[in-house]
Amino acid sequence: MVCNTIVNCIFPPPWLERSRLGLRSSDQRRRFAGFPISKIFMSLGADVDLITDWVYFERVQSLDNIPGFVTGLLTFFLAVTTCLWVLEVIEGRIGGFQKCFGFRLKNRHIAWAGLVFEDIPQIILTIVIDLFLVNDISSQGITNISASIHDAITRLKALLDNELEENDEIESLLSKVSNMTPV
Repeated sequence: MVCNTIVNCIFPPPWLERSRLGLRSSDQRRRFAGFPISKIFMSLGADVDLITDWVYFERVQSLDNIPGFVTGLLTFFLAVTTCLWVLEVIEGRIGGFQKCFGFRLKNRHIAWAGLVFEDIPQIILTIVIDLFLVNDISSQGITNISASIHDAITRLKALLDNELEENDEIESLLSKVSNMTPV
């Protein structure tokens, strides 16, 4: 998220400060403010996707011929989308917040959940609502589908290229170093 990038610039996460552990990265990816450009695109896509989801939801709420079940599904997935977006923005800064179900949610878990519970349902629901229930695809629908497809592609690329793994490796190393007892 662009919001995530702003938060990271103000409060840098531990994995961004590789030099204090003496780590030398062979990572030659293009960076902006210390972040890989692909992460910036993923962040921007997630922000735009969240905004278009809410704009599309507002449009669906204004229509009279949409069944309550479909509106309820859209509301549920929009709530999930917003919660996942918040988890991506805070990126583990609030330790107890991400410790649920007995394990710590990692960035790749949140990205997979976003792909499965956010992007794919939004695409399907938008197509069903606009093409089958309203019989006319709206500009909000096209924008919502486009943003969801972009967000899904950038998440999938980050997951397949293991771009989210570097954060987890550095965080685990930092936790090991911080948990060492002096001799």
